[in-house]
Amino acid sequence: MSSRVCARSLRKVTERVDELIRTITLRRIAKEFGIEKIVLKQGRMVLHLVSNPESPFYQSANFAQLIHYASSHPTTARLKETPERLTLAVGGIDTIGKAIDTLLAVTGRGDAR
Repeated sequence: MSSRVCARSLRKVTERVDELIRTITLRRIAKEFGIEKIVLKQGRMVLHLVSNPESPFYQSANFAQLIHYASSHPTTARLKETPERLTLAVGGIDTIGKAIDTLLAVTGRGDAR
């Protein structure tokens, strides 16, 4: 195996490991904000909000910030209510880094995208 092939393989592994490590950051930000679950799939990030409709989360500044983000980004963000919970789906998310940046924007701690 040539050194170029080894270097490329190592670079790919390093990029994957970096993405995994950034996943921990994404989950931490979500938990601090009050999001119960995050799903990244097919270029979308779906945030599953607190399942208890009586939760203080729904009266908090965090929830108000989330509603503000959704209403300010109608082409990429969509709120959906199901019998189980409320979700916010955000499109155009193709990397963990973009998911982190977007979540920071949703929480009001980053640039609005």
